[in-house]
Amino acid sequence: MNSFHLKLIACICMLIDHIGSVLFPQYLLLRVIGRIAFPIFAYLITEGYIHTHSIKKYSIRLFIFALVSQVPYMLAFHMTYLNIFFTLFIGLMALYATDYEFSKNQL
Repeated sequence: MNSFHLKLIACICMLIDHIGSVLFPQYLLLRVIGRIAFPIFAYLITEGYIHTHSIKKYSIRLFIFALVSQVPYMLAFHMTYLNIFFTLFIGLMALYATDYEFSKNQL
């Protein structure tokens, strides 16, 4: 299984969660299935951080995707909360900051 398959599984789980949230809020099983998505996305962000050649470009792409996906998220859920990709972006920045601090203190 490669990162494409993991992304596909995470996206399908997230779609099931969103369908459950909007159309079938009484079926908690759909929401439970959707909870699988975040750990998979978090793992993929970590892998992306480790293997990227440019953390700047990687973080900009993630932030732009978070901004673009916020509009449909707000329209679908009528919420003022931020979508999952902002949380993943903050996690990516935390990885970078932690890595930077550890490398600075290694001298």
